[in-house]
Amino acid sequence: MHGWQDQHTPSPALWQPAAISAPSGFQVHGISSVRRYHVGLERKRSLTRSISATADWRELRDLVHDAGPAMNHMHLCAALSALARMAPRHMLARQNSIGSTARDFLSSSASGSKRSGHYSSADAAPPSTSSTRAAPDAAASNAAEADAVRDFACELAERLMLRVHWLEPRGLSGAVHALGRLSAHHAEATAALVEASRGKLGQFGSLDVALMAWGLAQLGQVPDLDWGGRLFDRVGGWSCTRLAGCWS
Repeated sequence: MHGWQDQHTPSPALWQPAAISAPSGFQVHGISSVRRYHVGLERKRSLTRSISATADWRELRDLVHDAGPAMNHMHLCAALSALARMAPRHMLARQNSIGSTARDFLSSSASGSKRSGHYSSADAAPPSTSSTRAAPDAAASNAAEADAVRDFACELAERLMLRVHWLEPRGLSGAVHALGRLSAHHAEATAALVEASRGKLGQFGSLDVALMAWGLAQLGQVPDLDWGGRLFDRVGGWSCTRLAGCWS
């Protein structure tokens, strides 16, 4: 009897509840990676919300500087667009002729009637001259502020230049439009935006075409004939009215 129990009765150790094993190193690493991803994603979203919430360009500049390398390509585009929205009105180029300016620009760049790399400022909508009518002290103050805003815009453009390959058509056209609106001339950054758009022109909608063409006209930059011709072909039979209408 005793021998039968020794052979057939389970060992007391097998009667104990199974112990819960600790997560393996691989599991811990996986959980940690997921947590870091979600924390990073929330930080990016928070930064985007902060950019949208700023009401003053100086506040925006401080935010961008504080964020440092956390600013990705979408943040930089959002900051440029926000800067063009909140910059002093006296320094902003008028947009009442965006349709005709964009159409004329595309026609001339496609036909080669303008030298590549240059577009006469006489062909673009002139900037507001309200500052020239202000008192001398106010005019000087306005000019200094405008220079500071454009310096900040060029800083954003220079940082964006290193990330242009990530941009979608709306980001590319929006960045060029913002630079044109601010009359912020950064030839290298603008050229990088144009070059990045070359392989994506087929994805450009009417608004993207209008923004890109108008911005380049304001900046006085005409890309090569191949780019201009392809964008003009993309426009096809679009009229100035349609280009203007897509802006409203």
